[in-house]
Amino acid sequence: IGQKIEGDRKIFIDLMNEKIKRLGLTNTNFANPSGIDDIRQFSTVRELSVITQYALNNYPDIAKIVKIKDYIFTKNNYHEKYSIVNWNSLIGIYPGVVGVKIGHTESSGHSTIVLSEREGEKIMIVLIGAPDRRARDLWTVDLLNSAFEQKGIKKFKVTRDMLIKRSYEWSLVLYEKMEEN
Repeated sequence: IGQKIEGDRKIFIDLMNEKIKRLGLTNTNFANPSGIDDIRQFSTVRELSVITQYALNNYPDIAKIVKIKDYIFTKNNYHEKYSIVNWNSLIGIYPGVVGVKIGHTESSGHSTIVLSEREGEKIMIVLIGAPDRRARDLWTVDLLNSAFEQKGIKKFKVTRDMLIKRSYEWSLVLYEKMEEN
């Protein structure tokens, strides 16, 4: 879309706001495309879930991308070879998790949007306001477990140590990929 609007940031933000209006959302407004704090930028947990579901249902590339644990971009005319890692700690730890989004800003704290499918049941969690990323992930696990338990699906235990191990694994992956470059 950036090429179609010639990289015009304001047009992109206007298009974002137009889309949410078409979705019938009245408690969301975008002031920038990156999600950084801005008094004019706001949303609700419910509306973030609507936006997420819409994106996953209507843009297959997004649904594919959010599942990726890590990826190597080969060198091309636009950039050198580089690696990325999905920093969503729950991918590969909590069963069926698709890491839709993680983030942090001063005003919203640590946040996440995850989708998990277990035994044919899909649960989406939108969490905002955690004090740190470990709390964010552990609170998300508690919410997933609670929702799945209501569907008769057994809890899955995730510990702080499992999350720390995942962070260490990311570091190794990034270090190895840097060495390859």
